[in-house]
Amino acid sequence: MPARKPKKLSLSRQEAQRLYGMLPIGKQNAISRKELSTLWGMGDRSARLIISELRKIDFGDEFIIVSFSDGKGYYRTNDIEEIEAFANEMRSRALNIFAPLKKANRIIREYGTPALEFERI
Repeated sequence: MPARKPKKLSLSRQEAQRLYGMLPIGKQNAISRKELSTLWGMGDRSARLIISELRKIDFGDEFIIVSFSDGKGYYRTNDIEEIEAFANEMRSRALNIFAPLKKANRIIREYGTPALEFERI
C-alpha cells in the first residue's frame, strides 16, 4: 500500500492571522482540539493540521501556541516558564522520534545500495 500524501494547507496570511487570533490566551483559557474544531467550523484532522501550521508562523508578537501532554488544550502564552516547559516537552518528543534513525542509518550505511559511480571508458 503506497504511503498517504500529507494534506497540504493553503491558508492565506490573513486567514492564518484570523484563526491564530481565535486561540485563547492563558492556561486557564485552554481550549480542546474538539472545541477548536467547532469554533473554526472544521473537522479534527483539519484543526490539527492548522495548529501545526500556525505554530510555524511568526506573527511578530511575543506569544506562541502551546499544549501539553496533560491534555488540557491549546492556548497562546508569553509566559517564559510555560514556553520553556513546552520547548522541553517538544525536544523530548523529537528525540524519541529520531532515536530509531540511529539504527536505520547504520543498516543503510552497511547494507544499503552503494552510490552509483561512473565507469571509466
